[in-house]
Amino acid sequence: MGANLHAGVCVGAAIFRGRRLLMLRRTTVDIAFPGWWDIPGGSVEAGESLEEAVRREVWEETGFRVRVGSPYAVSTFEAPDGSRHRRRPFTIVAIQFRCFTRSEREPRLDPREHSEFAWVDRRDLARHPVPPSLVRPVRAAYEILRFRR
Repeated sequence: MGANLHAGVCVGAAIFRGRRLLMLRRTTVDIAFPGWWDIPGGSVEAGESLEEAVRREVWEETGFRVRVGSPYAVSTFEAPDGSRHRRRPFTIVAIQFRCFTRSEREPRLDPREHSEFAWVDRRDLARHPVPPSLVRPVRAAYEILRFRR
């Protein structure tokens, strides 16, 4: 029997305005995927529940307070070279949640992490390339929107 998997856990938040998904563009100095687009999210800290991590990450990255809905996608990927994870290979388990906010203002970005934001309609996804590990979760976000409206 092999050793147990040692993995990091991260969360993501699919936040919509109408039929448009909030996407954030990573800065060009980002180690993992510079200049790529993603959704709000990040690593789960020690002692934190998944829902707490989602709320904290969304607040840190956008200034939005959110109600966390159900998870809609789970995936795994290998941490890219140069990331803060020292061990190779290092697997990340990513859990994506549908989130809701009452805020009508635009997100407040941390310029060290994200350079811009966009509310993206499904038809415009090609102009907002995401890291390979996020392709399926982002497409799945639009699917849950379609079935829950």
